Amino acid sequence: MSFDLDAARAFALKVWQYKQGEVVAAMVYLGDRLGLYRSLYTQGPATSELLADATGYNERWLREWLLSQAAAGLIDRADGGVYSMSDEQAAVLVDEDSLLFATAAFGGGFAREDYDRMAHSMETGIGFTYGEIGVDAARQIDRTNAPWLRNFLPSVVMPLMDDVDAKLAEGGRVLDIGCGGGVALQGLSERYPNSHFVGLDSSGPAIEVARERFGERTNVEFQLAGGETLDDADGYDFVMTLDCLHDMARPDLTAKAVYRSLAEGGTWLVKEIKCGPTYESNQRNPLQALMYGYSVSSCLPSATVTEDGLGLGTLGLDPESLEEMLRGAGFSQVEMLDTPDPVHFYYRVRK
Repeated sequence: MSFDLDAARAFALKVWQYKQGEVVAAMVYLGDRLGLYRSLYTQGPATSELLADATGYNERWLREWLLSQAAAGLIDRADGGVYSMSDEQAAVLVDEDSLLFATAAFGGGFAREDYDRMAHSMETGIGFTYGEIGVDAARQIDRTNAPWLRNFLPSVVMPLMDDVDAKLAEGGRVLDIGCGGGVALQGLSERYPNSHFVGLDSSGPAIEVARERFGERTNVEFQLAGGETLDDADGYDFVMTLDCLHDMARPDLTAKAVYRSLAEGGTWLVKEIKCGPTYESNQRNPLQALMYGYSVSSCLPSATVTEDGLGLGTLGLDPESLEEMLRGAGFSQVEMLDTPDPVHFYYRVRK
């Protein structure tokens, strides 16, 4: 076979562009950590000297960071080295209540121990838990998901279920399985102060963050446990699994446990990634490679932490597979809610 030098060069450029993405991602993390985006947006158009005066950081280092961000197209640069951010850029990089907010997802990349864990899983087939990733990861996940869980869930999703909304306003029992640091319960407990909330998670660091967030609140409690531990004595009016069923080693057992613990007339809200059953059906997702990469680094590990784990992965729970699992657990009603979330499906599940 003849060697196509132009094709090889084009492929090399593609590979180096991914490396560029890695480095740009590190600069995004730095800008978020040091508050540089917020300072630049608040200051308005500014030179590196003005930004240095406003932040107290070294001008030479700021200048190089600003150049990198302008070259990446993340901020604007005008003649004379004047930098600025538009409202649209700020919605993604600065505003933590915006549903477009993204910088929290940039956690500074992977450390050596992260690669070691993934390599070990590749060798053995046995993954690792979210708890092993640590408390910093728990905080990062919460901050990334906060606009959708703290704001979108109570104000957009809950009103789509009139009877649930009314029941919880009056006072009901709510369970959040895979609650993480409790950010979803933060928004719901504010909307429904008469209800009682329980957060369940198998990650010790996540439960630590959740208890720290709520302090001495009496209508919110957290337990270190998996969803499969529920029984028919619990009697919850509303149960949630928000983007976490695919992370579980045995989501089928959790589904059966939810069926047992759901009160008469209760609802289970399932939130899962929009995906199809095959690689080809997922190619419409412009972030498909990111999704499969996330799977290797976090979702598949927790889904294979036991030898009998189903190992679904990030894109492993498409609507048909989910419905089959839910009906196998005993549920007879599965309704997809119509929401403007571009990334997730929301299912209302009842007995």
